[in-house]
Amino acid sequence: MPSPVQLDSTVLGIGRKGLHALLRALVTPPSDPATSLQEAGYAAGEEMYACFRRWLPGYARVEDPADIDAEALGQVLSEFFQSIGWGSMTIERLG
Repeated sequence: MPSPVQLDSTVLGIGRKGLHALLRALVTPPSDPATSLQEAGYAAGEEMYACFRRWLPGYARVEDPADIDAEALGQVLSEFFQSIGWGSMTIERLG
């Protein structure tokens, strides 16, 4: 298993599939730009989830994301996205 990479504020983490999908959307003018960006998001999602699963044991000491306590999920996700250069986020319960 590859060791997690710590990025800093000058680097943004994105997977190879997501980057290729974004490049395709830029190089080939799409008939529907929103759909092209959505497809790029789907392409990036699988790799991002795999990265999250590799990162998770070192931070939350659990292997499976399903084992994260619901109350802690927002903080865990915020820390993960900060660690790959996306910045912080807040998740709150609606209603």
